[in-house]
Amino acid sequence: MTPTIKSDLKHLVGNIQRFSVNDGPGIRTSVFLKGCPLNCAWCHNPENIHVYQEFFQYEDKCTKCGACADVCPEDAIIPPRVRYKERPSEGG
Repeated sequence: MTPTIKSDLKHLVGNIQRFSVNDGPGIRTSVFLKGCPLNCAWCHNPENIHVYQEFFQYEDKCTKCGACADVCPEDAIIPPRVRYKERPSEGG
């Protein structure tokens, strides 16, 4: 019988990388957890150093929907401007 280990310890997942082939032979899925205590000078994932939840904004992936501003807990994100407005009505 396998012993059951109960734990209240929870981890935040920083990233899940599928089809990882760079770190050795074979294909694997890599799960990056937040809270790395090593502080390596060559760290490739500095966003995973801190254990607390952080929010990142990638400009190249932004679709200008404004959802990031809606969920920001600190109101630190200014909603993106609407680039195209509807044509004003004929009457005014």
